[in-house]
Amino acid sequence: MITQLAAAYNNRGVALRSSGDIDRAMEDYDRALRLSPDYYVALNNRGVALMSKGELDRAISDFDRAVQLRTDYLGAYYNRGNALGRKGLFDRAIADYDLVIKADPKNPTFLFERGTMKANAGDQSGADADFERAESLRSNGARTTRPR
Repeated sequence: MITQLAAAYNNRGVALRSSGDIDRAMEDYDRALRLSPDYYVALNNRGVALMSKGELDRAISDFDRAVQLRTDYLGAYYNRGNALGRKGLFDRAIADYDLVIKADPKNPTFLFERGTMKANAGDQSGADADFERAESLRSNGARTTRPR
């Protein structure tokens, strides 16, 4: 059960992270998780903060725990895909993006990120298909800068 205090710490952590104060945000996420160890949102948010600090293994661990606690929490899959991609684990990142795209197939950001991972993995035709689909879904139809 999530306490109001745990939620308050998590929310303040989000605000602190948004303002660039990652260390204080981490302290608040840790406080929230001491109060509610199964608070999957705080785990995800702490993972994002860890990722911004370059602590990818710890971030992935938090995302893993968040999806264990809530298998339909797409934010944790998306963020884990980002962290896995930064580690060069492109196939695993693509698998996470596949899950979020299945749930939200018209999100151009998800398609673009998966396309980037496919390009990094050497699947340029798959990447191009994702990029084209992402571009077609953008409201202004703007082309994106594609990684090669």
